[in-house]
Amino acid sequence: MPNFPNYPAWEHTGQHKSGRRYVGYSFVPAVILFPAFLTPAVVTNGQDLEILLLGKESYQGITPTNISFQLKIEKGLDPLKPFNLDPIPISWITSIYVGKLDDSILETETQFKGLLDSRALSLFQKNDFTSLYRARIDSKFLASASSPSPSVWNLIWIEFPEDDIYFFEDKKNWRKTNRINLNPVVNTDDRLHNKVLPNETHDRIVWEVLDRLNGSRIEEKGKYCFQQRDNPTAIDRSNPVQTYHPVFFVKDLTKLSVFHITDVHACARQNLLSESKARVIEYTEGVSDGQTPADLDICPEIGPMLNINLKRFNELLDEAGSDENVQIVLLGGDLVDAIKSLYVHYVEDKDTRKPISRSVANIWDLVELDDAYKYHYQDFVDFISVFTSLVKFCRDSKKPVLVVTGNHDAYYEPYGISPRPLENVAFVGQTKFVKKYKEKIKANEGIPADHNLTFYEASLIFGDTYGKIIEPLNFQKDKLEWFYSVLTPFSDFSVFLPRQCIIGFGWGESEDLFMGLFDASQGSVGHLPRASESISARQLHLFDVVQSSKGSRTVILMTHFTFVSYKTNIAMFPEKIGTVT
Repeated sequence: MPNFPNYPAWEHTGQHKSGRRYVGYSFVPAVILFPAFLTPAVVTNGQDLEILLLGKESYQGITPTNISFQLKIEKGLDPLKPFNLDPIPISWITSIYVGKLDDSILETETQFKGLLDSRALSLFQKNDFTSLYRARIDSKFLASASSPSPSVWNLIWIEFPEDDIYFFEDKKNWRKTNRINLNPVVNTDDRLHNKVLPNETHDRIVWEVLDRLNGSRIEEKGKYCFQQRDNPTAIDRSNPVQTYHPVFFVKDLTKLSVFHITDVHACARQNLLSESKARVIEYTEGVSDGQTPADLDICPEIGPMLNINLKRFNELLDEAGSDENVQIVLLGGDLVDAIKSLYVHYVEDKDTRKPISRSVANIWDLVELDDAYKYHYQDFVDFISVFTSLVKFCRDSKKPVLVVTGNHDAYYEPYGISPRPLENVAFVGQTKFVKKYKEKIKANEGIPADHNLTFYEASLIFGDTYGKIIEPLNFQKDKLEWFYSVLTPFSDFSVFLPRQCIIGFGWGESEDLFMGLFDASQGSVGHLPRASESISARQLHLFDVVQSSKGSRTVILMTHFTFVSYKTNIAMFPEKIGTVT
C-alpha cells in the first residue's frame, strides 16, 4: 500500500464501481498565495521554504497532513505540472491558521510581507478562498546543498478528480503511478489538435478571468502563450497562461546583483509597422510589388528602421539570463503601452478573412484608429506576449523576476504615434495659459524617438490617425485584474534576503496630469502623468513595518511613480524638503 500518512478524517477505503477495492483520500481545496509568479520565493543555503495558503471556510482546515500529500515541489516550470506522488515528510512541515483574509499586511515568518491588490482580494473572496494559513517546509526538502545555482522549483497544490485519487488493490499489490502530470493533454475535434488544460484550482480561477477579459478574436481566447516571444502570432497550445509559484535557489545572496528593466511598453502594432515600405521621398516611379527601388540607399524604407519594444525587452532578458553576475531582475512597470493592441495574427479582411497585402495603404488601414480599429485591436495581446517572454526567461535562466505596475498597465485604449495636440487631452487643474494655448502645443514630443523615428517618419508610417486618441481619460483601474490574476496578486510587497530587502510599490488606483512650468522637460508645458494616490497610506505603513524589521539589511525601493523631485522649481505636494540618501 502507498506509504501515505494515516489521517482517519482524510483517508478512506471502499469498493469502486468497477468492483476493485481502493484507498481514497479527501482533498482540501487551496490556493497558493505566496510565492506567486512575479513575487517568487528566493532562498539560499539553509533557509526553510515559507508559504502563504488560502483555504475555504466551508472545508476542514489545512493541516500539515494535507500539505504533506497535496503540496508538490517540483524542479522547473513545466507547463504540464508533473509531480511525484510521494508525500513531503510530515515532520518537516509546520503550519498555522492566521485568520480571515483581508486587506492588511500578509506575511510569512521571515521572508515576505505584502499587500493584496483589491481586485485579487475580491477574486479570492468571490471564490470562497478566505482562510489564510502560513506554512514552512524544512530546508532539507529542497536539498539545497547539492542543487546547482541558480535553480527553480514550482509549487503545485493538487486536487484530483474523484476517479484519480484511488489506489487500487490488484492481486494484493497496491498499484500507483510514481509520476504524473496534473494538467492533462487532450485531443480536440478540430484543427487545434492537442492542447494542455490546466487542472489546478487556481488555474481554473485565472482562466475564468482570461475568458472574461481577453479579446474575443485571439485564438483560444488568449489562454495560451504565443509560439514566438517576439511576435504575437500563432499560439502554443502546450504552454497555457496559468499560475506558477516559483521558488528560486541562489547559493550566495550576500552580494546581490540586480538587473533593472522598466518601461517595456510592449506594442504589437510595431511588428506590422516594421513591414511598411513607406519612404519619406519616393524618387523611383512605377516600382511594382516585390521589386526593390533603385534609390533605396538614398531614401530607405521606414519600416526596417522602426524599433520594436518587445524585441528590445527580450534582448535585455537574454543579457540578464546569460550574465553570471545577475541574480535577480526587477521589472519596474509599464509592461505594455496600452491594453488594447493590434492582434497581428489576424491582419486580414474582416469580411473574407483573407490575408491583406502589406502595402503602405493597407498597413495604414490595419493600424488606424478609425472605424475598424476594434476589429483589428484586441484586449491583452501584449500582456500575453510579456507573459510568454517572462515564463521562458524564468525557465531558462532560473533567475527570479519581481514586478510592480506602471500607469500604462491600466491604459486601455490605444493611441497613434504622437505627438498630438494637447487639445485632445483632458487635464486636471488647467491653468488659464493652457486653456488658451493648448491647441497650439504638442504633447509627447519624444514618442517618435522611442520608435527610432523622426516626427515626420512616425506620422507617415502610421497614417492619418497618427495623433488620434480614443479616450483622453485612459487609466482604467478595473483592467488591472489581468495583471493581478496572472502575474502576482500583490500590489505592494517586500522580499527579505540575507543582506538586502527589496520593496516594490505599485502605481495605485488613479492618476492625474502634472501641468506645471516651462522648465519641466515636457515640451512647452508639463504633462507628465502622476500617481495621485502614491505613496499611499497603506504603502507608507508597509514601508514603516519593513523598516522596523529589516535589521542591518540594505533597502532597495522599486516604484514606477516618482516620489522625489530633484528640480527645485517643481514642487511635490505636500511639499517636503529633505536629503535623499
